[in-house]
Amino acid sequence: MSADQPVEPLKTRTGLLTAVFLAVVLVGFGIARLQARPESSLPGGPMVGRMAPEITVDLFVADGAAGDRWTLSDHLAGDGRPVLLNLFASWCAPCEVEIPRLSAFAERHPEIAVLGAAVRDEESSAREFSARLAPSYPTGIDATGRLRDSMVGFGMPALFLIDETGTVVAQYEGGAGEEQLEQLLDALG
Repeated sequence: MSADQPVEPLKTRTGLLTAVFLAVVLVGFGIARLQARPESSLPGGPMVGRMAPEITVDLFVADGAAGDRWTLSDHLAGDGRPVLLNLFASWCAPCEVEIPRLSAFAERHPEIAVLGAAVRDEESSAREFSARLAPSYPTGIDATGRLRDSMVGFGMPALFLIDETGTVVAQYEGGAGEEQLEQLLDALG
């Protein structure tokens, strides 16, 4: 084909569509790779190595009455055990699967204080959700609405293992299985 001959429109469109298709596929693979979380990445996450912010959770009680308020600073000053903080919501399907696993974990590991905090949820919905699942550890709600924003992460449910100094030593998001829960403990040394 010489330079003075017109380009056939079909060939031009086919080449353009092929280029666009390949670009979309490559972007898709890139996004999938970024979202992939190999098991070896534990304990990863943007909070690892940072001091946890002051955490305040208004606890639920069985009879529906107002519960106590749990704060990280009071816990570390008194009880002193590391804390496995679970951020959940009543509308989160993976949360419903993870909470029974966390209950079993809490029973196997009394040396760790497990705490569930509903975030970005209606209190009545979160309270009913927690009562239905009946976890073996205390749960409550972030009444201030600031907890999820201060615990930097990307998904729900989210777990943050906080050592006795208040430092986040492990983070896991998206629904941990038993193996991942046990791997989190490796971060405590």
